[in-house]
Amino acid sequence: MVRVIVVEGSVEDVRATMEVIRPLVSEPRNSSTEEFISEVESEAINDSGEKRFVAVEFAREVLRRLPLSPAQRAVLKVLYDAGAEEYVTTTELVRVLRYESGHQLAGVMGAFGRRIANTKGFDKNAAFFEIRWSETAAAWEYRLPATVRKALEKEGLV
Repeated sequence: MVRVIVVEGSVEDVRATMEVIRPLVSEPRNSSTEEFISEVESEAINDSGEKRFVAVEFAREVLRRLPLSPAQRAVLKVLYDAGAEEYVTTTELVRVLRYESGHQLAGVMGAFGRRIANTKGFDKNAAFFEIRWSETAAAWEYRLPATVRKALEKEGLV
């Protein structure tokens, strides 16, 4: 199957968008996926070896800069409602949003990537979502870091 995704913007825009949507459209884990995971995880790790996430104020700006689409709101709500410690699989997000395929979810997440990359103060080394591969579920999983959860609360979006 051939998949085509068109991403317009600067190099930084494309990088940020790909970081968000690539897990949604990539094949199950293989060596190139392993390299991608390593690359994404290494970009979001600070000097002390911990993952680095966006600041609360940056997350608030991402959330309020433009109106969120109903699908973006739904994704944020599902991730927020899952709790601070739980991940949600892309399979579950597709089901909850009543989409027919992961490609539709990839479009929503690509919009998030563009929104994030085009927000003043964007730092390509700080992640807005926590993303990991689940061997058990054979799917990518997402959750919100504490800073994004707090931003959602401050913006009254949850």
